[in-house]
Amino acid sequence: MAIYDYEGHVDDDDVESNKDVPIDTAWELQQKKTFTAWCNAHLRNVNKQINVIENDFRDGVMLIKLLEVISGESLPGPERGMLRFHKIANVNKALDFIQSKGVKLVSIGAEDMASRKNCDEQSVMAYLSSYYHVFSGSHKTDIAATRIANNLRMIRENQNLEECYETISSNLSDWIKIKLREFGQRDPQTSVSAVEGLQQKFRLYYRQEKPSKLQEKARLETTYNTLQTRLRLNNKSPYVPANGRLITDVAKNWSSLEQADKIYEEWLLEELQRLERLEYLAKKFEVKCSTHEAWTNGKPEALASNDFRSAMLSEMRAFQKKHEAFQSDMTAHHARIEHIQALTEELNKLNHFNINAFNQRYNTIITTWDEMRKLSSQREREISKALTALEEIDQLHLDFAKRAAPFNNWMEQTEEDLRDTFIVHTMPEVERLIAAHQTFENTLDEAENESRQLQLCAQKVEEIASEYKLVNATQNPYTNIEPHVLPQRWNMIRELTQKRSALLHRERERQLANEKLRREFAQKAEAFNSSIETHRTEIVKVSMESHSSLEDQRNNLQKLEEELNRHQDKLNELEHVNQALEDAYIFENPYTVYSMPTLRVAWEQLFTLLHYSVNEIDNQILTRDSRGLTAEQMNDLRTCFKHFDKNNTGRLEPNEFKACLVSLGYNFRDDIKNQLLPLLPSFTILLNNVHYCRV
Repeated sequence: MAIYDYEGHVDDDDVESNKDVPIDTAWELQQKKTFTAWCNAHLRNVNKQINVIENDFRDGVMLIKLLEVISGESLPGPERGMLRFHKIANVNKALDFIQSKGVKLVSIGAEDMASRKNCDEQSVMAYLSSYYHVFSGSHKTDIAATRIANNLRMIRENQNLEECYETISSNLSDWIKIKLREFGQRDPQTSVSAVEGLQQKFRLYYRQEKPSKLQEKARLETTYNTLQTRLRLNNKSPYVPANGRLITDVAKNWSSLEQADKIYEEWLLEELQRLERLEYLAKKFEVKCSTHEAWTNGKPEALASNDFRSAMLSEMRAFQKKHEAFQSDMTAHHARIEHIQALTEELNKLNHFNINAFNQRYNTIITTWDEMRKLSSQREREISKALTALEEIDQLHLDFAKRAAPFNNWMEQTEEDLRDTFIVHTMPEVERLIAAHQTFENTLDEAENESRQLQLCAQKVEEIASEYKLVNATQNPYTNIEPHVLPQRWNMIRELTQKRSALLHRERERQLANEKLRREFAQKAEAFNSSIETHRTEIVKVSMESHSSLEDQRNNLQKLEEELNRHQDKLNELEHVNQALEDAYIFENPYTVYSMPTLRVAWEQLFTLLHYSVNEIDNQILTRDSRGLTAEQMNDLRTCFKHFDKNNTGRLEPNEFKACLVSLGYNFRDDIKNQLLPLLPSFTILLNNVHYCRV
């Protein structure tokens, strides 16, 4: 700004020739005010101002500042002391600089200016104006060149920001498309290890790949906001990205990715549970089918044979009783057929990858079973016709067969149950299994008594055979169960019972440890989430509700960022506990609604909000300095913006933004509305646009 805007041109000769001419007091006062305003117009560029010329220029500090602003050059730094010789030294630096630019100094000295009584403000005014005229003429060409260079530099920087935006948005969109295709592939897996491999890959995505891309997304938004701010400050049209690369497009794609990875994670958990259930069912199917096939091995052939037709009467009676025992055994085995059928139906329902083999094996078992029933009925009718009398019946053998068959079947079923694996995830499930096992253990005394009775029966047969020397008397014609097998199997049942009990108690201890992990994670997650909410509230408070300067707000936000960085250890502790939960295959936690992915996202969003707030304040500082807004004006604008920001989001809806501008006395034109409303204007956008919306 030229001094001509404030007063007429002052020649050096006029300073000397008019020195003794009486000066009108009113005119002199007006010249002081005009010169003070001119000085403040330049000093405002460095956030400085003067009030009284003879006082503010006396120590030379403000005089040096004013000369640096006018000339664009750096002068030697002022002395820091407050003594008179420090002030004289500072004034000498300023006067030497003026004289070095070709301005002749007459009737003015550093000692005079440093003295309140001898300071000649008219001389200071004259020599400063003379220096400005000398300097402004010689620097017009340099200023024009500098402005052109600055304009070109600004264009290059904006182009670089556009290229940066295009690169980041293109890479981020391509990555999102790849991940959407990957998460869309949810083909049924064939093994638990395959699903665990997919889960491990998904964990790497959640912990490393996705946070990195989230930072890129935040950088993309920051780049976009910075570019739009720079364009508006230079009165350029807003930057419009290519179709599909808009901020809204990227946000929409990111939202689709969030939904897709959540669905994919749930599918992985369901697939893992399905495959675990299938493995359990397949093992149980194998055990039951193998047991049944072992039992039916050779049975159809034996039922179809005609060996009884050559038997004697006593042998016929043995055939009849043996067949009765067989039918009793077959009835007991019918429950296993029902179990096999139920297992086959559930395997079909869960779509086992090798279901054809299971169905084929089941059909073979059913066909064999139907054939056995038919053959058994036919054999019973034929033996009944052949048998005419039941004179001799060995009651001991018959009693043993009748009691041994169900007891043996019970032991087989019990052995299967005790060898059967169990899958539990909670303490109530373990407690139910332990209670059921204790109930079973309470019934073992009756079984023990039955075993002793059968052994006594077999011993009595041996005693009678030994006493009467009966060679074939020990052969029981009514059953294939050997007497010595029952004690062996009974001892095995006792051992399996003890092992089962120990296994259940170990599982109980493991579930107790899992409960401890769940509670520990819940406690830490609740505390960590509370800390996130507290810091989010503090960020919003500093950004939107603080009445301090923008620089203080930025410094407070930077301190908050340092404080947040110190909370990284708490997140690491949570990660450690969460890893322990995952290693223990704990997928549900009834003690908290928070999960590790939710907390990670909240943590990253907190940093995104912090960085966004810092960027907003930086843009507000840039806008304030470029517009020359005072602190009072900034507070008025901020108060108005906060009044219309009903939901405290830091952005205004279209109607809120329009009402805000109208309340400030600005007209909301259609061309400005079409450019700004899709952006959900922030406080920075309000600062950038109030100057060209005024009525």
